[in-house]
Amino acid sequence: MVQKLVKQAPFKSLSSQEQDTFFADAKLLSCPMGHRILRPDTLPDRFFLVLSGAVRLLAETPKGSRSLDVRVQGQMLGWVSLLRAEPCEWVIASEDTVLLAVPASTFVACLEANPSFSSAFAQLSSRHELECVLSRVSAAGSQLAKGWQERFQDLANTETLTSCFLRILKKRKFNTKYFTLY
Repeated sequence: MVQKLVKQAPFKSLSSQEQDTFFADAKLLSCPMGHRILRPDTLPDRFFLVLSGAVRLLAETPKGSRSLDVRVQGQMLGWVSLLRAEPCEWVIASEDTVLLAVPASTFVACLEANPSFSSAFAQLSSRHELECVLSRVSAAGSQLAKGWQERFQDLANTETLTSCFLRILKKRKFNTKYFTLY
């Protein structure tokens, strides 16, 4: 399975040695239907790849939860919270699911060491990240100028928040010690 993954973006941007390091401590995780994989109030200690099954991305609403999307084989989880250094992902297994779990410290170390790898993540957008930012903006309410939703959507269409965050990390010579959760 790993041999197939390393030929796909974003992992193909890692050197053979970086790929070996990235997957060295990876573990298979079997999740029954309904299992909570990520919590929106806890920074993940792992980055996940869905190997089989399906997971549901959820968001909190005043009336409970709502479904944002479904992720299936080959898709990644946990990366948004790790890049933001702030939890924002809420994910549960929609069916019996198998994940490949990579330690968060390994993921962040690869981002720091390989500009192509981090650039690949800068190009991705996230429903969870957008939901988190929009809920905070919405909570600010009347302090915002009229029409902010349209201006924010225009920004989201031209440059992902993740790419902005990665640029800030590079300028500040980001240190992974802030991600050590042990």
